[in-house]
Amino acid sequence: MVVTVPVGLNAQYWEWNLTAFVQNQIATGQHTMSLELQNDATTSDPVNFNSREAASNKPQLVVQP
Repeated sequence: MVVTVPVGLNAQYWEWNLTAFVQNQIATGQHTMSLELQNDATTSDPVNFNSREAASNKPQLVVQP
């Protein structure tokens, strides 16, 4: 597990800072990475993500050098 961010049930943006993970992967020669969003195994609460067609809170991937 790289980053854990507790989220609520309100529709809003959530951010995960993966800078250290990506830098470490590159430093060890790994230039291909995968990301997985996973619900906490101890809860039955639903996890919903909007699609790009949603009217608001569309998903974004922001990569900064």
